[in-house]
Amino acid sequence: MKKIIGVGLLLFTSIKGIPKMYTVEELKAKPSIFKEVGMIGPPFETMEEKDDDNIETTITRLIREETPFSISEIRLHEIISEDFNLIPKRPDIFTRYAYASLKSDPPKEILELPDIDISFAGWHPLCEMYDKFTRVETLPILNHFKRNSHYAKLCHLILS
Repeated sequence: MKKIIGVGLLLFTSIKGIPKMYTVEELKAKPSIFKEVGMIGPPFETMEEKDDDNIETTITRLIREETPFSISEIRLHEIISEDFNLIPKRPDIFTRYAYASLKSDPPKEILELPDIDISFAGWHPLCEMYDKFTRVETLPILNHFKRNSHYAKLCHLILS
């Protein structure tokens, strides 16, 4: 069975002194990975053969395809290379993630994303994500992010 790796990007900014995460809404369902229309969360991208098993290459493509930002506008803080098996009944799919922040203030409005399967869903504090309809990967990844001091480190970086 071929291993499939999905990569998530937790992209943050500070809005009025509060760390908020960039989120997208799914506009297209993918039942094979339990993705439904209307789910909200950070952007995810599948690592492809052309990425040469390089998570940074996948993240670069994710930024280009699923955000309105250029690579130069984003500061990548850390890549979490641990594999998470989070998709029910899919032992072949693993999730990894990275966290990053915008180098400047976010735009007031984000009108259009390169990927037509998603739309911008807003900047949300992490605590709000627990009340949203999210992809199955989202909450376990956020829990890992908070539990392992990554969130505290990020807050220090973007709020200081």
